[in-house]
Amino acid sequence: MHKHFAEWLRAASLEPNDETSPKHWKVISEYLPTADEIISLARFFYGFSSQGDASLDKFGTALQDADTTFSMQDHKRQMSVFAGAELIAVIERDQDARLADLAALCLVCGGAQSARADVPVPEMPKVAARYIESRTGKRASFPVGTVEEEADSRIGKLERELTIVSEEANMLWWLISEYSRDRHQSWKTVGLSATSIIAGKELADLTRVIPGPVAAAAFLDRIVRFSGSAKSRKPISVKEAIEKTPREWREQYAFKAAAGVEDLAPISNAIKLSLTVSDGDDWSPVFGKGTGLDADSKMPPNVLAYQVFLERLLARQSEEAA
Repeated sequence: MHKHFAEWLRAASLEPNDETSPKHWKVISEYLPTADEIISLARFFYGFSSQGDASLDKFGTALQDADTTFSMQDHKRQMSVFAGAELIAVIERDQDARLADLAALCLVCGGAQSARADVPVPEMPKVAARYIESRTGKRASFPVGTVEEEADSRIGKLERELTIVSEEANMLWWLISEYSRDRHQSWKTVGLSATSIIAGKELADLTRVIPGPVAAAAFLDRIVRFSGSAKSRKPISVKEAIEKTPREWREQYAFKAAAGVEDLAPISNAIKLSLTVSDGDDWSPVFGKGTGLDADSKMPPNVLAYQVFLERLLARQSEEAA
């Protein structure tokens, strides 16, 4: 059994069972979810998925076969821990990097930089964040391209290195220019609040190899400081940041929003929801209902920018891993 499985159960106010817990972990450790199942597991973990989600039936059936006393309908809190544990198992199994990246991005984005309350096991998104941090430093060691190209490891490694060098060169030019690609303005003109949203999206656009460069958070911190100087560390509300972005930019962004993973990408979802009301109307209730977060939730601008960056990567990874 996983060394932290009992701790995860206790964190959710559940007591491990010497007889059934090892059976549950055996199912979790051996189960191989698809990309769609990973997204459903993350949604269930954060309380978005209904108990009747058909995509979780196979996982639930496997648990019931191992433990006849278990029921998804009657043990929702327990099932949420199992869902999170399965995502951690995918991350730690290291068999398919695409699915591991997807599981980690689902957990990290869904947690909204610790802004989301009542997370069943708060440690799980932190495990995923540590995985992403570790993965960014090892991107060059993973081959890319078609199966035929990967047959020659030297060609695959060289292609990936060239891709990363090109990506990071583009990012450095973007950083040095102090200019928004989307708005065609300096970041000072864009303003601190809007920059905290737009910069994250632009850095994701420049990212060619998921989960992005090891310096992604530092790049965004620097862009934010370009735009707001001394105020760059003061937390701002999600609502304020989104409302400071031009509506036409939001319309373009929402067109490419996180289809299929909206629940797990709260800021991207909020941008889309902000377009459902006319200018000047309060869309906070729509935001709260659609994301499970308070529109007045605050984050430091650089943290908000990093959340947007990760959400854009999640949207791409969910499509690529499907």
